[in-house]
Amino acid sequence: MYGSTSPAVTAGAYRQERIRLQQPSQWTWRESCSLITTPVARRLTAGEALDQVRREELSKLTDAEALAAVEELLDLLRFLPPRQGQSGLVEQQRIFARARA
Repeated sequence: MYGSTSPAVTAGAYRQERIRLQQPSQWTWRESCSLITTPVARRLTAGEALDQVRREELSKLTDAEALAAVEELLDLLRFLPPRQGQSGLVEQQRIFARARA
């Protein structure tokens, strides 16, 4: 969708463009806008491609592989720091209630 409008970039062209872009006083308004829109378009294109890869990998996943992945994730729980008794929100509300009184 977005990738079809962006031209192919060679190493030499990339180098020349990088050198030119180091001089912002020579940028046109359109070039300034393209500095923002081009990376966004590339990110969107990459996101679509990564989503497709993720969907394909999940569709090929067997039940045994899914179970192993879940067990690996659950094993990571033991490395988390112990939970504190409270989040601090209740104590903070108590302090503010005293301050209002």
